[in-house]
Amino acid sequence: MRAVLTWHSLDESGSVISTAPSLFARQIDVLLERGVRVVPLHTLPFLPVDEHAVAITFDDGFVNFSTVAAPILASRVLPATVFVVTGLLGGTNTWDTASLPRKIPEMALMNRDQVREAFNAGFDIGGHSVTHRALTGLAPELLDAEVGECARSIEAITGVRPLSFAFPYGACDETSLDFVAERFPIACTTAFAALGSTTSPHALPRLDMFYFRSEGILNHWGTPLFTGYMKARQTGRRIRSVLSRG
Repeated sequence: MRAVLTWHSLDESGSVISTAPSLFARQIDVLLERGVRVVPLHTLPFLPVDEHAVAITFDDGFVNFSTVAAPILASRVLPATVFVVTGLLGGTNTWDTASLPRKIPEMALMNRDQVREAFNAGFDIGGHSVTHRALTGLAPELLDAEVGECARSIEAITGVRPLSFAFPYGACDETSLDFVAERFPIACTTAFAALGSTTSPHALPRLDMFYFRSEGILNHWGTPLFTGYMKARQTGRRIRSVLSRG
């Protein structure tokens, strides 16, 4: 099974976007013990379908990627992609904290120097738009302001054109999918699934690690029990999506 894994923040707050640093380290070690390969994101879609492999991704570019995640990954010599919101570098996740019922803490985002340091340390820097705005329904000039400018900003910081993009909130339509596909070889959504034989590299599903915070689940990676757990989570997410639309 091939899958893109997603974390956001490594902290002790217990929020829906947070994973405790010690749990993150255990999650990674369990996967390695299960013989799961950790590969760069841009290579994952092109591995054999039956390969047990994952790509590690972090959304938003919180400072704790630099201070917590990067050292843990470096100690295990593992690759990862961090998707940054270029217009808010050095700021905070204001798009989350504006929605108080979600109880997401306001946290610092990496600045340009920290992004450059992460890149120089071997981590992939991907785009996550300029302002974390949902891209659905946007005209081409607004898409360029969010997607094109994001790519240009990352290139200005790292010296190379970014390879990957993550849709804010996973929100995309045909226009935004095509716009991103013209500028990035790889793009990620938030659809909860492993990669299939026909998965487009421009609309990769991901497994949000919020659903794997209970101890022991990852120990069953690749087994029918793990597949059953994933199907149950997929069903639950579909039901919540339908209910939220009324």
